[in-house]
Amino acid sequence: MYQAGRGVPGGQDLHMAMELYAKAARQGDSLGQYHYGLLLRDMGGKVQCAQARIMFERAASQGVPEAMVAYGNMCETGEGCTKMPQTTEYRRAFQLYHKAAQLGLPSAHLFCGKAYMTGKGVSSSYDLAHASLMIAAQHRVAGAAEALRQLETNARISPVTGRKEIRRSALANLL
Repeated sequence: MYQAGRGVPGGQDLHMAMELYAKAARQGDSLGQYHYGLLLRDMGGKVQCAQARIMFERAASQGVPEAMVAYGNMCETGEGCTKMPQTTEYRRAFQLYHKAAQLGLPSAHLFCGKAYMTGKGVSSSYDLAHASLMIAAQHRVAGAAEALRQLETNARISPVTGRKEIRRSALANLL
């Protein structure tokens, strides 16, 4: 409520929202951890991003699909990673996206589809990429239609199996 400024006197108060989410996060509330992580991430800065990553990881471990995607994004990009140099964890990111997709989060299907397209964290698969991206597109997830177009542009018929596959030479250029 304080974050959006609805139903509270004086309107939006991000400082109060931050305090309340931090308190909920300390008490182990998964949605509090997720929302606190969002505010920390939006603040920017290395310390805040590292803290956001921890909050997303905790909320994800408690089954919050949106936190799984947020944490997966940080694993994929290395954002909030305290290791030097920053490391990417594509396999972990895919596992998180896949779990969030299984829990019914439409945007997670977009990230699964992109992983299947690029082969980052999982074996490249035209069929699985197409299936995941179709689910995301059916739910009108931003970027899903464009990802489907890229998939089709970079597909070919395998001379061995006769099925569509992603051209290996195109993998480096995808997304």
